[in-house]
Amino acid sequence: MLLKTVGPGESSGEMEEIYQAFIDTVGMVSPPFLMLSVSPGIQALQAKTINYYTEYSNLSPLLMALIRYLTAVALEMGPCVEFNARALTAHGLTEEQVADLKMNPAAAPLDEKNGWLLAFVIKAVRAPETVSESHINKLKDLGWTDADIFDALYISCMMIGMGTMMKALKFEEPLEGANWRRSD
Repeated sequence: MLLKTVGPGESSGEMEEIYQAFIDTVGMVSPPFLMLSVSPGIQALQAKTINYYTEYSNLSPLLMALIRYLTAVALEMGPCVEFNARALTAHGLTEEQVADLKMNPAAAPLDEKNGWLLAFVIKAVRAPETVSESHINKLKDLGWTDADIFDALYISCMMIGMGTMMKALKFEEPLEGANWRRSD
């Protein structure tokens, strides 16, 4: 990492609370959140974004984890792939199911409504120029609102931005020995 981060055990106050919430739920701190410790104010804003998704969004935690995982896979963001794979196993997927998703995202254990939204996000991220009004209309016909569609795509776009920053700041390599995981 080209900039100094503050990890669990070194942090205090709100930052330590953020880290502990990740460790309690997934067993490790989200790699982007560790990177965001460089700027505690931005880290706190990002935590508020996560609170929005957990408290107000119509997207299921499983769908959000699938979006993050498949985006991390596409960007080859090793630490985020690991983090979101853990999140998916916490939602009941087996390690084999998670591994299969890399090659076949359509195998995600979702109903039709959620499956279409996941497919839309993948399409929009991989080939944004191919998105059309008919895609949006199909999602609306399934019951998704404009805000739901935007929220789902925003998750992936946040991951893309964080992935770019992690790569630019050489953040992926130093995580190997870092204190960012709960020892199991």
